[in-house]
Amino acid sequence: MSDISNGVQALINRMESNPEEFYNPKENDKWAFIYKETFRDVMTEPEKAAIHTALKSVRRKEFEHLVMKEILRVDEDKQKELEYKRKETRKNLFDSPAIAREGEPIQYRFTESEYRVASNLGLDIADYVKMKQQMGI
Repeated sequence: MSDISNGVQALINRMESNPEEFYNPKENDKWAFIYKETFRDVMTEPEKAAIHTALKSVRRKEFEHLVMKEILRVDEDKQKELEYKRKETRKNLFDSPAIAREGEPIQYRFTESEYRVASNLGLDIADYVKMKQQMGI
């Protein structure tokens, strides 16, 4: 005779195959009953231990899921911020049309960060802005 009932084994198998069903348990959740003492009281110690081990595994998977979700959310937020800044920079890049008449200087409007990047690269700001324009940045 096995120390673990068929119902407990089926529950553990479900936890292993679909751990997300057991994430963030709530009272009205379909699996909430496994946390009630009335059912825990009728289980054997090996069954309780097996469920406890399975729940620890579920919690670890939930933790990993939440960490990755947060990392992706932060990366997504940063990407949105960069896209917004890139669009704003493009909008404010020029005071005059991009194509100037032969021999006439183009008036550029540039940000402080663009100036710092150009300086760090050893470029004149006008050359840096032209390079960005050519690259489509």
